[in-house]
Amino acid sequence: MEEYRMVILDTNIVIELFKNNQNIKQKIKDIGTKNLAISVGEFYYGALNKREMKLIKKHCNYYYVL
Repeated sequence: MEEYRMVILDTNIVIELFKNNQNIKQKIKDIGTKNLAISVGEFYYGALNKREMKLIKKHCNYYYVL
């Protein structure tokens, strides 16, 4: 049976993705987005306005959401 590995990204890593951090983007690419999950509670709580909320929801489409 094939082993399946899921990586949960901490909020600070996702923030670096939003900032377009190339080192983080490369590591994510190496892992593969199908193997990643994020917890969105902190982002929803911290969203300052509708524009930020829209951006958060857009990025969440690429990951499993917890």
